[in-house]
Amino acid sequence: MSASCEHRWPPAAPGPWVEGGAFHITARLIADYAEAVGEKLSEGAPAPAMFAVVYAAPAIERLMRASLAGRGPLIHGAQEFEWDAPVWAGDCIVTRARLEASEVRGAYRALRFCSISHNHARLPVSRGRWTILVPNRDSARMPAEGR
Repeated sequence: MSASCEHRWPPAAPGPWVEGGAFHITARLIADYAEAVGEKLSEGAPAPAMFAVVYAAPAIERLMRASLAGRGPLIHGAQEFEWDAPVWAGDCIVTRARLEASEVRGAYRALRFCSISHNHARLPVSRGRWTILVPNRDSARMPAEGR
């Protein structure tokens, strides 16, 4: 996205796909993640399933920065994943993400992002849905019954 890109609020859904770039998986990254979450892995094992958060994060973060520019604090609402194939050390994962839905929930706006990650063979490895809640600054102007 260019620096001159105009940010509109609320963002339009569905939005364009954004790529997070290549994420190179190493045995060290897998081991560090497993240790951090308390998983015991044997040497040469694939990454734990929730490692999807690690390799998909660059695309999601890039998209959130564009969608939430200047919107203040956010609340992590939910994550859902589906896995197609294991991720191994040596894989190069590319994740694309986009804004899937945007809706008002009381004093907050819920933004649902979706992601799909592929390995270097262009085979899908995981799909995710990420829900982020941000203060809905427009809610102060809404009648109480509309919130």
